[in-house]
Parts: sequence; structure tokens; C-alpha cells
Amino acid sequence: MTVATSHSHLYLGCRLGAQEYVLPLDSVKGVTSLARANPLPDAPPGVLGVTTVGGRALLVLDLAACLDLPCPPASSHSPVIVAAATTGPGAVWFGLRVDRTGEVVGLHQSELDRASEEGHRSTGVAAVAAVGRRMLRILDLPALADWYRSATATRSL
Repeated sequence: MTVATSHSHLYLGCRLGAQEYVLPLDSVKGVTSLARANPLPDAPPGVLGVTTVGGRALLVLDLAACLDLPCPPASSHSPVIVAAATTGPGAVWFGLRVDRTGEVVGLHQSELDRASEEGHRSTGVAAVAAVGRRMLRILDLPALADWYRSATATRSL
């Protein structure tokens, strides 16, 4: 793990299976559990339910579905990272169901390899960083916000 310094950016780690992901810490608005989400009838695949955080209604998305990965069954104890992404008309808040949350990691910009340049391009992954023996995938929150918008296009929250 890189030690956070004044020149590094902080990220919250999370896991999906054996894969490690991180998202900018300043985009994280909280962590809750899937138990707080209410299922939606006829929800599109990947939408696990709706919850409220700080008076805001937001959808809880399965991060695996957003990344086009197999979606293992989620339990009510699964952590949900509440994140906000600024795209287009403003900030979009949504919940991301993960297998578990991890540590806060400091990464320098020089440690990031743009995913499109490295052949790791996947919807929702902006860059990758090798930290020791670990490969961290930096989530592309604006792309995930677009996924959220497409999932809510026919719903009014």
C-alpha cells in the first residue's frame, strides 16, 4: 500500500470476488448495508433496490452488474458504498453493492495507468494501479453514473 502524502489522492478500497477496486474517497458519502434497501418490483438487472441516505432516495446497484461481471447472490449484510459522481447536469448519488469494503489507499497520479492505454478498458474502470503484488482497478464514477441514469430512465425516484 502506498502511504498517503500531500501529493497523493485517497481512495476507498472494495472487493468483488478476488478483484480489488478503489473509488475516490471524496466521492464516498457513506457506507450502509443492503438490508436498508427496499426491493423494487420489475427492477432491471443489477438494480437491487432503493434506499434513502441523508433524505435522498437512491438506487442500490450491484457493482458486478455495472462492470458486466457475474453477479453472485447478495446477502442483506452486503456492504453498500454510497457514492456521488458529477457528470453533465450535476451530481448523481447511488449505492454500489460490493462483497466487502477495504482500506483507504493513497495513490499518486504517476501510479495510475489509464485503462484504455493498458488494455484493461472495461465499462466503469478508468485506470489501474499496481501496488506491490496487488492490482487496483480505479472505478470510473461518471461511467457508473451513466449506468445509473440508464437504469433510472424509466423510473421516477
